[in-house]
Amino acid sequence: VIVKLAGCDDRNAAEALIGTRLYVSTTDRESLRDDDGANGDGDDEFYAQELEGMTVIEQSTGAVVGVVEDVVRGAGTQDLLKVGLPAEVNDKGETVEFFVYVPFVKDIVPVVNAAACTMEITPPGGLLDLKVPKKKAKTASARAKARARRDGSGGKKAPEVQLVNGDDA
Repeated sequence: VIVKLAGCDDRNAAEALIGTRLYVSTTDRESLRDDDGANGDGDDEFYAQELEGMTVIEQSTGAVVGVVEDVVRGAGTQDLLKVGLPAEVNDKGETVEFFVYVPFVKDIVPVVNAAACTMEITPPGGLLDLKVPKKKAKTASARAKARARRDGSGGKKAPEVQLVNGDDA
């Protein structure tokens, strides 16, 4: 892809942009598919934002696996879909949420229906067992306690310190 940016007229200006992320508005980017869902190679091309929020269905059973929460780019040779799984109740009666990474390759994700916001997967044995628990968002009080432990105050307010110059001492 060759891009010409306004105000970037020489090599030095271009080199200054190395590593900079370029964002393109959805209204300014090229459409990959016609309104009916296909235009040539567009059937196999998707913007990451299109995949997020899609319902993931296991092709052999028709069971809903979860929902695509994120697309992890550059994870080896292919992108990974972070699929949020339905919450489970553990032995302590607590609700725990999990996710699993699914390689976004044609053998594992043979069908993506952008119009229906669904995708079908054919996961190899054991892939869906590699679920990872989601980290719970910390509450304000939990963050304060963690900060206190880290700062060494043990949750107690530190005494105020007054600075005095050499003449007052």
